[in-house]
Amino acid sequence: MPIDDLYTIWIVVIYAAHARNVEERNSQCRHISHNLFSKYRNPYSQPAQVTVWLGDLNYRIQGIETHPVRNLIQKNLHRVS
Repeated sequence: MPIDDLYTIWIVVIYAAHARNVEERNSQCRHISHNLFSKYRNPYSQPAQVTVWLGDLNYRIQGIETHPVRNLIQKNLHRVS
């Protein structure tokens, strides 16, 4: 399928910051998803081939090593082609 034929939804957000607001972030995500993708809320919605979430999601990944990711970045292998 040519890229011009793809129906893409771009979602750009800044979720609530700080560790104490995890549930608020989850709620914001559910709210956006429900409003964008619910036929009840949006009768014109159609399934997208690609949905891209961008922004400051304010989630932290802890307890993993960062070296594998750093190695990919140094080798310029982190880009999506």
